[in-house]
Amino acid sequence: MELGEWWTAFANAEGEARTAMLQTETAPKKRRKRSRKKAGSADSAATTEAQ
Repeated sequence: MELGEWWTAFANAEGEARTAMLQTETAPKKRRKRSRKKAGSADSAATTEAQ
């Protein structure tokens, strides 16, 4: 159903039918992977001293 059609049906619906149209899909949400921080400050300090 396209947005325009959905909106017309929503505008013409009453009470519980309108509430049911507002319910979201029950598909599981995708989780984002956490990015790890770069190596600790000990590595960067060693690199700085070597130069």
